[in-house]
Amino acid sequence: MIYDYLAPFVEQAKGDFCGIVEPKHIFNTKTEFKQAMKNNLKEQRKYLTYKNNFESSTCDYIKNMIIKNFNLQSAQFISELNGYNLTTIKNKIEAIANEMIDFCDNLGIRVLNHNNIRLKLEQAELENDYILFQAEQKYKKKEEARRIREQNKAEREWQDRFAQLKSQELVYAELGEEEKCKEIRKKLDEATHMLRHQRAGWVYIISNEDMAEGCCKIGLTKRPSPIIRINELSNASHAFRFKIHAIIYSEDCFGLETALHRRFANKRVNKDNWHKEFFWITPEEIQKVLKDEFGIDCAMHDDIYEDDELLQQYYDFNFNEEDL
Repeated sequence: MIYDYLAPFVEQAKGDFCGIVEPKHIFNTKTEFKQAMKNNLKEQRKYLTYKNNFESSTCDYIKNMIIKNFNLQSAQFISELNGYNLTTIKNKIEAIANEMIDFCDNLGIRVLNHNNIRLKLEQAELENDYILFQAEQKYKKKEEARRIREQNKAEREWQDRFAQLKSQELVYAELGEEEKCKEIRKKLDEATHMLRHQRAGWVYIISNEDMAEGCCKIGLTKRPSPIIRINELSNASHAFRFKIHAIIYSEDCFGLETALHRRFANKRVNKDNWHKEFFWITPEEIQKVLKDEFGIDCAMHDDIYEDDELLQQYYDFNFNEEDL
């Protein structure tokens, strides 16, 4: 049976796991993808008629109709690819391949080879990888633009904070309050650190009562107070304020956020717009992945807003010694 031949492809398809959909073919440019797809279609042209597929005394018209039907159905399935359903599409191609082989057996038609089937599976992989490639390129452009906007806004706010702290330091110095001066200098060190390290910031995990249960937003901010940024999000488009489950400081908040978005890619609420940062996932699931796969052991809270002491800490964030 054809299943024996297809078994390796089926096992490979089962590798599409819950997380980022891994491409089957790695190309770095649109041109490389187009060339690979062109080569695949060129190879397929050898098998458009029965001559390179079947051998029997059955009339040529029937054999041509069999291969034409297989090609048309395969093309329809491949047109349904969306970047996340490669396993389903390959299973459908496998199913109609089995039907074709059974039908040929009943008519006494011998299948010469399985090249056409192999090429259809390869075409599905290439087409799906190209969809992922396009989405990734679009996402990268938006992320870069967003990163620049966030950095520029945060830099202005950190510069303002630095100037305010300098003024406070002078006042306390004139008053002879050395302890206050030490506190201010520590905050000046924090502001200096953030201005020098443009990728440093906070990744936050939040949810909202006006969203479905089991839906979280994974975002980032470089702003002096991560709470203020989250308050802005709450005021912008939601009936209720966000519940804050975690705020994680990272020397590369952009890298951490992107890695988490990739890890939970198939759980996106909006798979067509990668700029939307909502995922069908619980804070506990995020916590487990952070610990097991990223080595980040962070607490998950029901809502930081309900803990006044913790809330104040994030309003006026204090770095750990090792962060600086």
